[in-house]
Amino acid sequence: MSTPTIDLAFIKQFESESHIAYQQKGSKLRGMVRRKVHLVGTETRFPKYGKGSAGKKTRHGKIPVMNVPHDHVDCPIEDDYAGEWIDEADMRKTNVSEKSNATSAAAMAMGRLTDQYLIDALEQSAPQVIAAGGTAMTRSKIVEGVEILNDNEVPDDGNRFCLLTPRSWSKMLEIKEFVEAETVGAMFPYLKNTEARRYLNTTFISHGMLTGKKTSTAQNIMFHTSAIGMVEGKSISQKWSWENQHDSWFLNTSMSLGAVRIDDEGVVVIGSDDTVAIA
Repeated sequence: MSTPTIDLAFIKQFESESHIAYQQKGSKLRGMVRRKVHLVGTETRFPKYGKGSAGKKTRHGKIPVMNVPHDHVDCPIEDDYAGEWIDEADMRKTNVSEKSNATSAAAMAMGRLTDQYLIDALEQSAPQVIAAGGTAMTRSKIVEGVEILNDNEVPDDGNRFCLLTPRSWSKMLEIKEFVEAETVGAMFPYLKNTEARRYLNTTFISHGMLTGKKTSTAQNIMFHTSAIGMVEGKSISQKWSWENQHDSWFLNTSMSLGAVRIDDEGVVVIGSDDTVAIA
């Protein structure tokens, strides 16, 4: 039996589609964090440079030294895979491109896994938490989250983000100034076609993978880009192979990545009761 072939143009087309799907349809958070790419090894290190303080100097005296603290956090890199079989007989029975669908589905699965890594890193043992308190998301909770970041002198430079559960997003839409806030999805390639809003100089998006959604202990997350790090040891890779014994094509999708919280002071977890009805 002869082995089916795919011409080079066909292969290149699928490689391009997988890249676009991962960037735009899978991960929403990848562009919101510090990233290192194409690293070799099982872990990498994110350096932390502390705060310095200035002082006066007397005439002919010594210049005060800041002695800025130096620290680091280590981020392990893990390998992840997603496979899919495409039966040759099935391909002859449909006019749908099974390979194209499998390619996109695997790429989007990797994108969602990327977001899960980042959400886990943001939430894990978070020291700054605003309790749900039996109430849904409110303007007061958002303002308190912003105040915590301001108290910690986290830069108010347009790189603050807030992830809301779908119910918290709906509750925010009951707030007039949030509804009237600027929509900024078009400003960020990774948020293209999403209803992202800039409010209190923070970019808000709805995310369906947050812990506790639809429960009374839902967790929303406000953070600064520099507070979370992501490592891509190997970017998403997809390979098709023909398996004679199965009379099928096999898609192997893989990537290597990791995520870690770098600065506790740049992350605030905001609790909300997602069981509260929409007004």
